[in-house]
Amino acid sequence: MQKWLALMFFTLFFTTSVLKAGAFQDAQVLAEKYNGEVFQVSGESMLKFFRPGSLIVSIPVDFNKMKAGQVIVYRNKTGKLVAHRIVGKVNEEWVARGSENGFNDVSRVNRENCVGVIYAIFNSWGNKKEKTPAKEVFALEIAK
Repeated sequence: MQKWLALMFFTLFFTTSVLKAGAFQDAQVLAEKYNGEVFQVSGESMLKFFRPGSLIVSIPVDFNKMKAGQVIVYRNKTGKLVAHRIVGKVNEEWVARGSENGFNDVSRVNRENCVGVIYAIFNSWGNKKEKTPAKEVFALEIAK
C-alpha cells in the first residue's frame, strides 16, 4: 500500500512538472507566432478565468479596436503588470476591473501602458505556483 501511494505521488508530481514545462513551451511558441509575451499569473482577482501560476499569452492590440469585455495586460501607476478585464471607457482611457473585485482599478488603461490582449490561457489548477521564465503579471490591484 505504501509503495502504491508513493508511486501515485511521484507520478502526479512528475506529470504536473512535465505538463507545466510543456505548457510554457507551447505558450512561448504561440507568443512568438503573434509577437506576444508570456506571463505567469500572481493574485486572485481573476479566479473565474485564471489562477495563480497560470500562464497567459498576451498579444499586441490596436488600441482603437479594443472593446469592453476583453481581458488585457497593462502596466499600472506603480509599474506592475496587471491582467484585468476592461469594463468601460472614460474619454480616451479604459477602465479595468478584476472579476473578483467589487471596484474598478485605480489606474486607467491608455495607449502608453497597454501591453496587449489575452490571447491564450494555460490554467494552473494546483495550489503550488511553479516558477517559469515568464514575467509575473498580477491579477490584483489594490485601491489606494
